[in-house]
Amino acid sequence: MLQGIVANRAKPVESKLSRSTARLGTSEDFVAMLLVEPLRPLLNAQLDMAPIPAEFADVRRVPDMVDTFAMKANLTDRNGAMLSVTANDEAAAIELEKLIGQWLDLAQRQMQAEMADDLARAEASDDPVEKAQARYAQRVSGKMFEMFRPVRKGNRLILDGGTGGSQAQVATIGILVALLLPAVQAAREAARRASSINNMKQLGLCMHNYHDAHRKFPARAVFDKDGKPLLSWRVKMLPYMEEGALYGQFRLDEAWDSPHNLKLAEQMPAIFRNPSSTAPPNMTTYLVPVGPGTIFEGDQGRRISDIIDGTSNTVLLVEADDDRAVLWTKPEDWKYDPQTPMAGLGRAHPGLFNVLLADGSVRSVSAGLDLQTWKALLSHAGSEVVNGFFEPRRR
Repeated sequence: MLQGIVANRAKPVESKLSRSTARLGTSEDFVAMLLVEPLRPLLNAQLDMAPIPAEFADVRRVPDMVDTFAMKANLTDRNGAMLSVTANDEAAAIELEKLIGQWLDLAQRQMQAEMADDLARAEASDDPVEKAQARYAQRVSGKMFEMFRPVRKGNRLILDGGTGGSQAQVATIGILVALLLPAVQAAREAARRASSINNMKQLGLCMHNYHDAHRKFPARAVFDKDGKPLLSWRVKMLPYMEEGALYGQFRLDEAWDSPHNLKLAEQMPAIFRNPSSTAPPNMTTYLVPVGPGTIFEGDQGRRISDIIDGTSNTVLLVEADDDRAVLWTKPEDWKYDPQTPMAGLGRAHPGLFNVLLADGSVRSVSAGLDLQTWKALLSHAGSEVVNGFFEPRRR
């Protein structure tokens, strides 16, 4: 490929790329251009699968609106850079300009909201320098964002870095961080959420394997002869997740906090750890619902045939909030209270939490779900009809 590039320098073959590059000029040290058309199917496919926050969902439209991206920069005797986007036509450029403006406004509001917290803390401080810094940052944030609003010329959007010197470049770096941080955080959270969903699916598989072996799901705990709970159902799952050696070390006739069993709690399998959780080590937020009407009511495991509401409409496991986390070996789970049915749920991820259904599937539930619908999901034999309550599946 490099040999072809060198050969083309001597006798250039005219193409859309060469014509577009020529229009950028030759006085810069660095010129780069990307033709979107050959990559459009790939870009659209990747964007369809990407976990993009709802506020930035319109970014999926960008590949169909853009013809080329171009950048040129001077790196030697003078500083400066220019980024230009050529849209398919002027109407697409106007629409793209509008979207960029909306995204900048959203990023600015997010940044100012964070700054407001910093300013409140600074105002409560006795340090005058800290107060001055917080006030200055809030005052100039609006002007800094304006640096990134492109100028439209026909079907082109141009962002000119200019020659503002080192101070402008420092400001540019700062604002880029502010713009990218929400997207990076959203991407990280999406990855953690996907990992958590995988953990829950694996736990569902373990429970179904247990059901195949014992003709019923595990009880919520290991009980002694007097009905006292000793160890969590999670300990009973160990042989079904290739942790038979660890399971063999537990003394099933002793409580979770006996000197022997308590030491084993330090060996929590990674599958019990929600990647989004900030709970202390060896604490889990994967809990079964315990309470009236739930699958895990009482001290006996239930069979699939007992779930008359349907396995796809009955919750087997919830992703609880961090303040409800428990030591994974402790026979304690999420206690369902019909008076406050959402207590301890809804903050595992921004605005939602995941649930494992009795059919082995994992779905996302909005923290604002109708309470009657949620109660119906927790019931295994209430004969309720519940449909259309889950977060839509991503294409």
